[in-house]
Formats: sequence, C-alpha cells, structure tokens
Amino acid sequence: MRGWVRFCLAALLVLAAASAVGVLVLRAQALPNDVCPVVWDKETCGECGMAVSEPRFAAQLQTRHGQVINFDDPGCLFIYLLRRDPPVHAVYFHPQDGEGWLDVERVGFAATHTSPMGYGLMAVPRGTPGSLSFAEALEKMRRRERGEE
Repeated sequence: MRGWVRFCLAALLVLAAASAVGVLVLRAQALPNDVCPVVWDKETCGECGMAVSEPRFAAQLQTRHGQVINFDDPGCLFIYLLRRDPPVHAVYFHPQDGEGWLDVERVGFAATHTSPMGYGLMAVPRGTPGSLSFAEALEKMRRRERGEE
C-alpha cells in the first residue's frame, strides 16, 4: 500500500511540474508584432460568425493571451470590444483601398453606405478629411449599442 501512495504522490509531483513548465512556455512565446495572415473565405468573424471575405472591410484583434480574432466588418470588431472587453495586444484594420493594414495609431473611419454587416464604417488612413479617430468610432458604436444613435 505504501508503494502505491508513493507512486501517486510522485505522479502528482511530476504532473504539477509539467504543468508549471507548460504555463511558462506558453507565457514565454512572443506575441505577434504584425498582422497575422488571414485565410480569406475560410476564417469566420469573431463577432457575427460570417466568413471574412472582403479584404476592404477586414479587421484583426490580437489579445495579450496570443489569441488572433478576425472580423468581417470594422463594426464587428468594435462590438466585440464593447461586449467582451478583451485584453488587447494589437488591433489592425484593412483600409478601404485594400492595401496593407492600419494599426490603431494610423487608422481613421469614414462613413459608407455598404459594409458586410451594415455598420457603415470603413477604415481609411488617419487624417482623411471627415474621418473619425479610433476612439470616436468606438464611441459611435457604443452609442449605437445603447440605442442612442
């Protein structure tokens, strides 16, 4: 009986050590420092579940836990932020011209009549005449969620 108890204690100790090493390895992995590739028409939107298929409206959220979440509409990303308040590492938006990506410091938002989920926002370079900043667009979506707009 003593041998069995010792074996169980040793197994628990090994399991605890392996778990601690696993946690350390996961935390030591570097977070992305740029946009992660999107597999168009295969990735699903983290908010609405639709396929991410129109690059001109795509957005990406990277959490501090290393999770990468893609969105089919800038509005879906804003709604996700408002409803879930995830620990944000980085946020990127594909601009309307479809070239490259814009991070929070370089993005602005202009009104559009069409967007995949009908939120009416498109990403443009910051400073585009008439555009909203990231904070202003987030506030606009907050008011919309509350039914104030």
